[in-house]
Amino acid sequence: MILIKKKTVSFIITVLISIAVCSLVFSAVSLYYTMPMNATVEENVSLAFYVENVTWLNNTDVAWGTVTPGSSYQKTFDVHNTGTATTQIIMYMSGLPSGWDLTYNRNGTTVAGGNWLNGTMTLSVSPTSSSASYYWTCTIYVS
Repeated sequence: MILIKKKTVSFIITVLISIAVCSLVFSAVSLYYTMPMNATVEENVSLAFYVENVTWLNNTDVAWGTVTPGSSYQKTFDVHNTGTATTQIIMYMSGLPSGWDLTYNRNGTTVAGGNWLNGTMTLSVSPTSSSASYYWTCTIYVS
């Protein structure tokens, strides 16, 4: 038979009660402390353009070379979204000669940050075009 002295039992009970009280106090105090936190993410648009796999810079002329009336020609036009925001690419032509058409098969398409948009521009020359040098403007809108 194991005999436990009354003082030993009292000591053990005192220690257990002390631990319980400390745990309750710690729990009660920790309920009143909060740590608000926040962060802000800013998305940005940053684009790189490529015509026929060569970097195209703003206001740089894209030469279609010598063309034949009634023919169509193609050039690749790729967009690399090096930013973080998803953006829509809209290409608008102005000043095209009468009867000519220039289209971009990915016009109006969105491209997510870090991704590529690979497309093709197609130039259709009017069959009634006469010998001359022609100039027009392509504007790229980003939204």
